[in-house]
Amino acid sequence: MPSIPVLALPSHPDPYPAYQWHVSQDKIRFDEGTQCWIVAQFNVVQEILASPEFLVRPLSAQVPPPIAGSSAGELFSLLIRMNEGDKHRLGKQVLQTSLNQLDLQRLDLVIAEVVEDLSRRYDINKANELNAWISRVAVSVIASLCGFSHSELERICLWIDEFVQCFSPISTPEQLEAASKSTVTLMSSFQTLLSSAGSDPDSFLHRLQAEAKAAGWDSASALLANLVGLLSQSYEASIGLIGNTLIALHSDPALYSELQHDLEKLPQLIDEVARFDSPVQITRRFAKSDCEFYGASLRSGDCILLLLAAANRDPAGNADAERLILDRSDRRSVSFSYGRHACPGETMALRIASAGLHHILASLAHRSNRPANVHPLNHLHWTYRPSVNGRLPIFQTHHKDMS
Repeated sequence: MPSIPVLALPSHPDPYPAYQWHVSQDKIRFDEGTQCWIVAQFNVVQEILASPEFLVRPLSAQVPPPIAGSSAGELFSLLIRMNEGDKHRLGKQVLQTSLNQLDLQRLDLVIAEVVEDLSRRYDINKANELNAWISRVAVSVIASLCGFSHSELERICLWIDEFVQCFSPISTPEQLEAASKSTVTLMSSFQTLLSSAGSDPDSFLHRLQAEAKAAGWDSASALLANLVGLLSQSYEASIGLIGNTLIALHSDPALYSELQHDLEKLPQLIDEVARFDSPVQITRRFAKSDCEFYGASLRSGDCILLLLAAANRDPAGNADAERLILDRSDRRSVSFSYGRHACPGETMALRIASAGLHHILASLAHRSNRPANVHPLNHLHWTYRPSVNGRLPIFQTHHKDMS
């Protein structure tokens, strides 16, 4: 049995031997340390994610107790990815349809504008500014698509920095209080934006409101909440996708060289890194009622930890699963969930990450003080943010590399 507690795996320097051990165990087993059931095999993880018998929240606690009764808790209760029911299914349909109808040329233009704006404000050759750049790019793109001006983007990003703390069970009371304050500000900002969205019939918000009206999704507060939710999901996806891809390139000079000669392969690499070193490593489901599952007797409300990072490296899901294979043709992944709660913004997240990495690699390759024979990413080192769910790197440099 590995000595690493299961909830410490996402931020561990090398969790994959432990994940491999979990894959080798029973299809479902009880973990005394977390008092949760654990599932790690690819096919069983997919089965749970697709089944209506396993819920994203227990029926007895639709909102996590630490934020119940707060502004953040009220917003949480309206998020389509965090709850069940007809209204939430309808909201997901509306958001998915609106995202699928995005004008990709317009999206690419917004991405390019955001990348240029961020690059004027942050020097990505410095690790602390690279971290800021990575955490802001996706949030800024989506906020821009919604209609926020460039002068507002930094404030939106700072509020999202605070808001996402409400999702973590290890956040302090001070962080949760800040998250609730940011919730109020974000909801108010989106309310102001929505009131003027009708002036541009081609805008994302105008089309989203039209789709909501046509579908009968008539909850204004739910619409606002899920716009905030879209920003918060993009925040961690961006950090994980871009950061973990940089780590993969740092670890494999040959892969880096291949990408430098053909940056068109970046989307393939990001897809593979999303499987190989998943941004979201663990998620939860709760038994809807008493049931038997692969010989285990589950009670209503029992928590199941789904080890997505382990499932992605299960040989039953992917051949040669422990290797990062750039041109893998039959890739299977649960990094963006699966089935009823598959992430509606996956395509946009991958597109933003690809454009962001293209810029970062081009900038780092032209560092004026880099010796010609030194890997452009060699100055970077990293740890991981404390998290029981996400694998989110924080980059650092040696003191001599910082100015």
